[in-house]
Amino acid sequence: MKPVFAAVLLALALTGPLGAQDSDAEVTFPLASQLGQIDNGLTPAMADEALKDSVRAMSFILFHEVAHMLIHELDLPVLGWEEDAADTLAVYLLVRDPDPNNVPLLSAAIHLFANTQTPFDQLSVENFFSEHSMNLQRAYNAVCIMVGHDPLRFTDLADTLGIPEDQRRKCMFRAERALDSWAAVLKPHKRSAGDPSGAELLWDYQRPETQWQRDLGHVYRQTRILERMGASIHDTFALPRQIQFVAANCGKPNAFYMPDRAAVVICWEKLEQVFALFANEEIRQADAAAPKDEKDN
Repeated sequence: MKPVFAAVLLALALTGPLGAQDSDAEVTFPLASQLGQIDNGLTPAMADEALKDSVRAMSFILFHEVAHMLIHELDLPVLGWEEDAADTLAVYLLVRDPDPNNVPLLSAAIHLFANTQTPFDQLSVENFFSEHSMNLQRAYNAVCIMVGHDPLRFTDLADTLGIPEDQRRKCMFRAERALDSWAAVLKPHKRSAGDPSGAELLWDYQRPETQWQRDLGHVYRQTRILERMGASIHDTFALPRQIQFVAANCGKPNAFYMPDRAAVVICWEKLEQVFALFANEEIRQADAAAPKDEKDN
């Protein structure tokens, strides 16, 4: 595909659990870079939306991997599948914070789950014995906790997934049990104000292999996504050892926690994949909204 060049104003509201930057309510900076490998009618405005949603979705993925880290580093009990527990813990870390910017962050994550669900007619046995629940299940479970915890704040997400009212009432009980359980388990590990205990955290943005990854990586370095996550976790929990937050090439789209290296890793390939998904969704929505005669030309 031919490269498309655009100057994109990327306004990313990533305060709250990722930490505020100085006194600004949001991080705003101009991105003038090669949006290579973008074609099929993606405009600068559409690229801006795809970039914002991809950073928000990757923030949730990072929360999910931090949840794995907390489970292992704090030796937290997990009664059930750890992947499901990590999803719930990630949601806990976000919904208990009143920052309004967490709503679009969670919304982007839910859309990522919903749009990467394997079509039902293509499901195989591997989908059912995977350590992860199917993506659509993950979306419904997360939104159930959200709308159960705060029906007004997350009603639009519940509407998007078509969760009926009787199920939303049941979600209130499920959310209370899930969130109160995590609060009780995490309480002994919380820092009090001014508490100096706990190990420091490190972050490392390794050089991406391709120019396109470097263009995307520029966005993530500018948002300081790893530093903000590290600061949030360090200020909230007393961790027993130093943890690294790393962005690196992994050979495939992925994100994971490595207990042997005490490292939370997000892969440059995952950033590419997530941005491509949201970019394609922007193109699909634009095509669907275009007048019929415009589509025919």
